[in-house]
Amino acid sequence: MSVWTKGILSIMVAASVGFGWNYVWTKSNHYTGRLYESSTLTAEADGARGLSLRTDKNGDAAPFKVYAKQKLYRYAQPTFTDSQRVQVYPQEVKAHAPVFTVVGKAQSSNGVARYKLHDGTYITADRQYVQAVGE
Repeated sequence: MSVWTKGILSIMVAASVGFGWNYVWTKSNHYTGRLYESSTLTAEADGARGLSLRTDKNGDAAPFKVYAKQKLYRYAQPTFTDSQRVQVYPQEVKAHAPVFTVVGKAQSSNGVARYKLHDGTYITADRQYVQAVGE
């Protein structure tokens, strides 16, 4: 077998192994449609209590899920007032707790940490009320 043929054959084997790994990865539960440096996301913590937002290696916000540990309200603005309430979620056991998709972070006018949800509303980022799914 010539050197040229061996080289082409080794490239084909490497490509097929890579394709197989990518196929398995995309069919797994960890696939999000975006490429990350590793399978785990890093946490970027601010000084505010309980506020952390997961980011990818470029520093872009990566959506993640949190669930309500206590009775929780969803608000239209990051500064919470009774008139800004959109919906109430009663306290539930963990298996039936509401789950929210967090896409950003915000602060109220007095500096309290908030999570921005995928629908544009806000919830508190206080760890007494919410916790990341899987923690």
